[in-house]
Amino acid sequence: QQAPLVSEPAVTLAAPATPPAATQVPAAINAGPGGYPQLPAVSSMLGSASQTLQNINAQARVLEARVVQTQMENEAKMARQKAVFEQKLKSQEDRSRDLQATNKQVSGEIDGLRANISALRSRAKDLQGANDIRRREMTEISGRLSRANEFLLSSLKVTNDEQAPELDVLRGKRSSGGLARRKVTPAVKAAKRVSAPVANVKKLASEEDDSDSKDDEDTEDASFIALSSTHTLHGTQPAVAAGGPKDVLNSLGEAVDNLKKEEHASEAQLKSMFLTNFKAGVKRYAVLAAQQRTLLATRKALIAEQGKLIKADEHLQGTSMALEQQLRTFGLFAQRLAHLALAPAQEAATLLKTLPTDVA
Repeated sequence: QQAPLVSEPAVTLAAPATPPAATQVPAAINAGPGGYPQLPAVSSMLGSASQTLQNINAQARVLEARVVQTQMENEAKMARQKAVFEQKLKSQEDRSRDLQATNKQVSGEIDGLRANISALRSRAKDLQGANDIRRREMTEISGRLSRANEFLLSSLKVTNDEQAPELDVLRGKRSSGGLARRKVTPAVKAAKRVSAPVANVKKLASEEDDSDSKDDEDTEDASFIALSSTHTLHGTQPAVAAGGPKDVLNSLGEAVDNLKKEEHASEAQLKSMFLTNFKAGVKRYAVLAAQQRTLLATRKALIAEQGKLIKADEHLQGTSMALEQQLRTFGLFAQRLAHLALAPAQEAATLLKTLPTDVA
C-alpha cells in the first residue's frame, strides 16, 4: 500500500515525469501457419519467367506431337510407295513366268517333233533299202532276159533248116514247103516279139521349196514406272538432350531436321532398291524373250522338215507298191512264158494263141 500524500502549502511541486511507453515487438513477417517466416511460392517469385517456361514446355509438347505425327505419316507414305513398287515388280514377274511357261511348252513340242522326225527318217531309210532291192531284182531280170532273148534268137538261127539239102526231097511238094515256111516265119517273128529288157524304174525325188517367213516378233520394252512411294523410317530418333529449355528446343529442332533427312534418305533407298529389282526383271524378261524366239524358229523349221519327210514317206511307199506290182505282173507273165517253153508241141500251138503280146 502506498502512503497517503500530504499536501504542503506553498510548495509548488513539478509535474511528475511520464513513465516511458512500453516497446512494441514487431510480429514475424510473412509468418506461415506455424508462425515462422515463409517465403512466397516459387511460381510467384519467378513471375513471368515461370509462365514463359510453361509456354515453352507446351510448345515443346506440341512440337513433339507433330514430330511423331509426321513420322507416322511418312511411314504410311513409304508403305504406300512400297506397295506400288511391289505390285509393279509382281506384274513384271508374272509376265516373265508366263513367258517361261510358254517356252517350256514349246520345248516339249520340239522334243516331240524331233522324235517324230527321227522315226520318219528311219522308216524312209527302210523303204529306200527295200525299193533298191526291188530295182536290183528288175535289173538282174532284165539282164537275164537280154541273154535269154539272145539265146532264143541264136537258137532260131541255128535251128533254121529251110536251106538244108536233106530237106530237098520235101521241097518238091509246094504246099508242104509253103507250110514249112509259114511255120518257121511266125516262129521267128514271135521270138523277135519277146519283150525287150525291162527299163530300170527311175527314182523320183520331189522336194518342195519351203519359204520361211520370219515372224514379226514384237518385243515389249519395259517401261519405267512413275515412282510414288512407301517409307519406313530407318533412323533412330535422337534423345532429348538433358538441360535447360534452350537445350530442349535445340534438340527438338535437330530432331525435325534429322527426320526430314531420314525421310529423303529412306525414299531414295526404296527407289534404288526398286530400280535394281526392276532392271533385273527387265533383263530376265529379255533373256526369256530371246529364248522364245529361238524356240519358235526351231519349232517352225522342224515342222517344215517333218512335212517334207511325210511327203517323202508317201512317195517311197507309192514307189514300193508300184515296184511290187510291176514285179508281180512280170512274174505272172514269166510264168506263162515258162509254161509255153515247157509245154509239148501239141499244147504249145494253143498256148501261143492265148499268150499276151505285152507284159502289162
